[in-house]
Amino acid sequence: MRVIGIDGGASKAAGAVVTRIDNKTFKIHGDIIEESYSDQKNFIHDFKPLNLQIQKNKSPLSSIEVKQGKAYRIINLQSDAEMCAWGEEFSKNGSFRKINNACYIGGGTGIADGLKLHNQICAFEKESSWIARCWELKLKNGNTLESLISMRGINEQKNSRDEIAVNLGLFFFERVQTIYSGWSNIFNIDRSLSNTHSYLGLVIDKIVIGQRLAEYLDSAPGKKILNKAKDVFLGRCNIEGGYLSLHFTPENIDDKIILSKLRESPIIGLGAKAWLQNEK
Repeated sequence: MRVIGIDGGASKAAGAVVTRIDNKTFKIHGDIIEESYSDQKNFIHDFKPLNLQIQKNKSPLSSIEVKQGKAYRIINLQSDAEMCAWGEEFSKNGSFRKINNACYIGGGTGIADGLKLHNQICAFEKESSWIARCWELKLKNGNTLESLISMRGINEQKNSRDEIAVNLGLFFFERVQTIYSGWSNIFNIDRSLSNTHSYLGLVIDKIVIGQRLAEYLDSAPGKKILNKAKDVFLGRCNIEGGYLSLHFTPENIDDKIILSKLRESPIIGLGAKAWLQNEK
């Protein structure tokens, strides 16, 4: 059996045939085909989305939103963020393999959040009572964290590299701390989060950064941002003290926060999940 995995990103869709290597491993068969939404004849190039707060209030779609949605072929798809985590788990070169506890931060037009806890991929939708997605987190100026640390945000000249590095480091710490001891308001959010959950006391083994964000952070200017972000993260761990300060140290930080080269992770992840669910 073969399945087709499709990664529906914010600017383009990419798809490929996914085949199975063994019970735990999947791979791309053949080429990955990509198509930009802006190349569709009914794409509205000057389209402006509604304010995020209005969208969160579930206001009815306007006629222009419906029209733009057709260019994107919006249907009920799997979360591409979750599929990134699945790809890191089920690809031969995936960074989640042989790790029991990890979080994933994938960056492109937006940020993809992923979790693997107690050796299981977690769906953010099911854990939303105690942990938030990156796009929900807000800075002191009211902008979303995602608008700052995604590749779209990094490419905007108005955002300083120092601000990006500091908040990326705080994001690393927020993920670790929220899992270990519960939500503590490092960032602002428009809803209430519980500071208790079933994973309390768990310290993640790895923070995996993927997609275009990983490629950028591996470049000369990106390494400066990543190194400062690691310093900010370690500083917060030292302030927190206890086990976090012992678990994350200057000596091991490069092994704890890693860059994934698996750009095709959401395609492989979707193929793997579809294949495995078909066997149930």
